[in-house]
Amino acid sequence: MGTLSQEIGHDVVIVDFLNKILSQKESEVLFCVVTPAIGPKRDIYFRDFATKEWVSAYAVAGDDFIPEFVYRMKIEKDVFDKIDKHFSYQDQYWYKYLSGEIGKDLREYLSSVCVEIEEKLQSELPDIIGFDKKGKIRFFSEIKFEGLSQNALESVIKESKAALLYNAKYYLVIPSKPVYSRSLSDEWIKRNVSFMNIEIYKFIVDKSVITPQQDQITFEHIATTGHTVSDKEMPLVYFKDKLFLQDKVVLINGLSSDIGTAIAEVFLRNGAHIAGTYYKNKDRLDTLLSLYKERIRMFEVNFIDDDYISKIEQVVSQTIKWKEKIDVLVNVSGIWLVKPFLYETEEERKALWRVNYESCLYFCQETIKHFIGAGKGGKIINIASTSGIKGNGQQITYSASKAAVISLTKSLAEEFASRKIQVNSISPGPVDTKALDKYFDQVGKNLLIKNIPSSRLIHPRDVADMALGIVLNDYLTGENIVISGGRI
Repeated sequence: MGTLSQEIGHDVVIVDFLNKILSQKESEVLFCVVTPAIGPKRDIYFRDFATKEWVSAYAVAGDDFIPEFVYRMKIEKDVFDKIDKHFSYQDQYWYKYLSGEIGKDLREYLSSVCVEIEEKLQSELPDIIGFDKKGKIRFFSEIKFEGLSQNALESVIKESKAALLYNAKYYLVIPSKPVYSRSLSDEWIKRNVSFMNIEIYKFIVDKSVITPQQDQITFEHIATTGHTVSDKEMPLVYFKDKLFLQDKVVLINGLSSDIGTAIAEVFLRNGAHIAGTYYKNKDRLDTLLSLYKERIRMFEVNFIDDDYISKIEQVVSQTIKWKEKIDVLVNVSGIWLVKPFLYETEEERKALWRVNYESCLYFCQETIKHFIGAGKGGKIINIASTSGIKGNGQQITYSASKAAVISLTKSLAEEFASRKIQVNSISPGPVDTKALDKYFDQVGKNLLIKNIPSSRLIHPRDVADMALGIVLNDYLTGENIVISGGRI
């Protein structure tokens, strides 16, 4: 907690963000639970359709935000009675519909939901929770007035995890110039929250102002990370509280790659346990580990080492020892080289072939042994590339290695189909990853996009969603599925 003036400033930012940003972005939200920093009274804000602004229940009831230092963590009944006189909300269609859906009045319902969320978080509620007319939570929002310190980041991770459980968006608002903590670069912030379904804003206010007023605050959007779930997407993956991969064990070769982490996130959200390999770049997985620590096991493997085959055998055996089975193998591990053919070195070719093809080959071999021994079949997904289909100049060995992955996929599918083992590959075009950043600046990326009918690069999440679809299909095998935005 800061000084009283700083806490008041925090609350001004809460209300201003609700009015300036969330009103436009969350048009279906009808009411919000707000937990102010200084007002120990938990408040509820209703959307006033006449003025297009949000109205505080306590303000309407004639009881403002002056702190009483007596905690009221429920909205008082007399306050609800007064706001009903103001809004006549109990006579409105949405309220009648909501009451029928939840089987209780709004005040009771919000109290029970808040208790449930606090139990999940094991801490205080986020600053704002938005609900639609069905009582569904649409978003959480947290204003970190003090900045994004390590402690603040831990609470953000916890709250974003709760948002995932409710299939809700999460809005994080931080100051452009923190009072208590150091300023962090936009890139650091994006990297540390990249696995969350989160939108990040900075609020900008004159640092000399002790208590900012709403006309002195502006908001700047930094980034949208993760993947926003639309209502159209929900029926496939998230509807009916069903986790499609509940208790499935998935082994990902190349877990710490951008595509590998995207696949892991989607699979974890659907109940899977994940084992996977990484090399050096374990820090990319820190946020994912903080969300799903008990359902992830990691193994460091360098495929350039002479003993890499025995390391692969150990990874497979240790995964089976951990969960007594493997249901799905995903081979993602790969490196990319853009270089004229005549200048490729033997070391570069060895690395490309070893990482892109041989790691895939040996992981398939060891995992198939387990599938056959268990007698229940299994599924394998190999990540190839459109370069393996049509070839690319200055990517000769890379293209050849990916063509080999596609051929391996089809051959394994034919040999082991009778054993209920399904093997498929995914061949994406240009994916917006750190590997692409190595060779293309934004100008180069824009040139790539001009040749893509869908007018954007592939996101790792596009590949992850396809991988989930393949796992959910019990007939598909021997296919190489192209994700190119219409380019091929």
